[in-house]
Amino acid sequence: MPLSRYLTRNAKARPPTTTFIACSTHSGMVGCLRCADSSTYAALADSDSISPRALARRARRTATDRRTGSRCYGWLHFAQLVLLVLCGLLPCGVGCSRRPQLATIVHGGDGPPTLVLLHGYGSSPERWMPFTRTIQWPAGGRFVFPQGPGTIPRSGPADGRAWWPLDLASHIPPGKSIPDLSASRPLGLQTAASLVEDVLRDRRTVPRGPLVLGGFSQGAMVASQVAFRSKVPLSALILLSGTLVDEPSWENHFRERQNLPVFLAHGRADTVLPFEVADRFRQKLETAGITVTWVPFDGGHEIPASVVVALNEFIARLQLAR
Repeated sequence: MPLSRYLTRNAKARPPTTTFIACSTHSGMVGCLRCADSSTYAALADSDSISPRALARRARRTATDRRTGSRCYGWLHFAQLVLLVLCGLLPCGVGCSRRPQLATIVHGGDGPPTLVLLHGYGSSPERWMPFTRTIQWPAGGRFVFPQGPGTIPRSGPADGRAWWPLDLASHIPPGKSIPDLSASRPLGLQTAASLVEDVLRDRRTVPRGPLVLGGFSQGAMVASQVAFRSKVPLSALILLSGTLVDEPSWENHFRERQNLPVFLAHGRADTVLPFEVADRFRQKLETAGITVTWVPFDGGHEIPASVVVALNEFIARLQLAR
């Protein structure tokens, strides 16, 4: 049904300013104009959805009723809707032609090179800011810190974010005390990776040129998913206290990244994610022909100064400066 006929019907029922539309096909997002002439539109009236069939019946009844000037109201609202879209106030593309964009912190120069770091579970992009003073990134380069799309339970930090809901306790093998996610395929992992890929392709945030992607803990898992399940060009990969996730799928794509230098650091006393799995990760990468800078350290789930020193040496060998 044409969008104008839907707006005509709804204008009779209520003032135009309270009329909204949602696409029931494309994630239920408001203002999806790509399918404006299809039958997938449903009216939202006081949170009650109206089926497309009922919507069509009401539209036919209203088309013959001109006494209230409903067509004028319909076209007026259509014009308002177009203006909102043009002004960027209505996210017509979200959920339809593109995904929502992640909030990001951009620090430093205009780039390239660009270093994109993904925070861990329960952390936030602001926690990376102190590292902009200790990581020796080339002059004029850029730091980009995306924010995870999810929130965490109220018991966590007030500003804590997540890349997907993570229940580590459910992944503890029998007889073990530390979770092992290597056989799991979290539902939100690919969604998070796709959102990060959108950031990496956005030239306003990440200019063309050398690009290094990294992350800590859950952020390292997302960075690995991007590296081994996409074709995004990367100059290097930095994995800090991460782990294997969806191991068979990742391993099938390791050889496609043979020219990708990888920095992998993990604490021997890590009680959050197992050191043994990180070491297995390293061995499988090397078996696939990937050059790995392996930095085991005597510590837990953290980024100690010794790792930052080794990371700076790794960055220097990449020769990213323009």
